[in-house]
This record gives sequence, structure tokens and C-alpha cells, in this order.
Amino acid sequence: MKLTELTKRAVDDIYGYFGSAMAISKGEFKSELKTWKQKWSGMDGNVKPKTLVKTLDHSNPQFYPGVYVALITLLTYPVSACTA
Repeated sequence: MKLTELTKRAVDDIYGYFGSAMAISKGEFKSELKTWKQKWSGMDGNVKPKTLVKTLDHSNPQFYPGVYVALITLLTYPVSACTA
């Protein structure tokens, strides 16, 4: 999902899933995402990271603790799951 496509429902779902690992309130997370969007809105598309790992390089946990937790958690998920 692209940052510009984040809906209120998506933000609520992200916080619902990762919120217990974040040391911030839902309101603080929403405010943080607003700042995160502003950070990237003025950047050229060629400068924006194309992967979660590259995005993590740009997420300072001091300024974006919720985004950082969400990215770290997503990076720990397996790429695929095999079932028999």
C-alpha cells in the first residue's frame, strides 16, 4: 500500500495490529503518520525508498516510533507461507 492510499480505516487497522508494541497512543500515531506523509510528499519519486528495508533506513525511532515498530514487525514476517 502506498502512503498516499492510507485511509482512516487502514490507519486504525495498523494501530489495532501493532499498537500494543508501540509506546504511543492512537492519537499520537495518527499525528506521527501525518508528519511521516509530509516528510515524503515533497520528495521526488526517484528518492523515495522502494523497499521496507530502505524505508526503515529513513525512519528515525526517536521521531517516528510507531512507524518504526510497524516496519520492524513487517520485516520479521516470512515472505510466504507453505501449507500442505
